Amino acid sequence: MSNESGSEQPDELLAKELRDKLEKEHGEILAIKTRAGVVVFKVFSKGDYDRYTDLLMKEGTRAKAFSHIVFASRIHPEAQAFMNWVDKYPGIITTCANPVLEFGGVETEAATKKYVSA
Repeated sequence: MSNESGSEQPDELLAKELRDKLEKEHGEILAIKTRAGVVVFKVFSKGDYDRYTDLLMKEGTRAKAFSHIVFASRIHPEAQAFMNWVDKYPGIITTCANPVLEFGGVETEAATKKYVSA
């Protein structure tokens, strides 16, 4: 049985040909299944992360921060198709934001240890 991306294996989100193509073009990729379909992301750039944090820190633009990082990292589907999905299901941004941030190195549960001198 095929899934939405044409893969014959039910646990795969991407057809092998598409996965190979995107990995060749972008290196490591992340696929997320959303209500509208599978979205594929590359690791965001430092510049995009800086823009994300700038938007996040300003009260008037905080809501745009997550959209920015998701749109900046998306490589599949094409931009207009993804915009159409988001227009129909705006929650896709929320579905994708945390996995995309983690994929780019944001760790919400980093290993830490506090040292206090005696």
